[in-house]
Amino acid sequence: MKPKFGMPATILYPTDRYPYLVTYISKNGYKIQLTGIDTNELTSRYNKTGFPISDYILTDEQLRDVKLTKELKFAYRGKDGNYHCMRCPIVLGEARYYRDLSD
Repeated sequence: MKPKFGMPATILYPTDRYPYLVTYISKNGYKIQLTGIDTNELTSRYNKTGFPISDYILTDEQLRDVKLTKELKFAYRGKDGNYHCMRCPIVLGEARYYRDLSD
């Protein structure tokens, strides 16, 4: 998927997922800048063991009113055509927050 300015994105860490917005694209599309989405207002749920888990996918309507953080990440397109940030894959087109506090 080709990145577009303002497009939602998710960084896939080994156990967690964090939402971002694409806020810069280099001319050749090799490098993109991601700005973090404030996740403080997202709801938490609990799994069967009683540990809190937040799993939330932001809708297009929510993305229009989202608060951004000062956190910036840069992602680079690999030879496979996919973007990565610190060796973690990036999913473009979806802003998902998933936090498993049981680990």
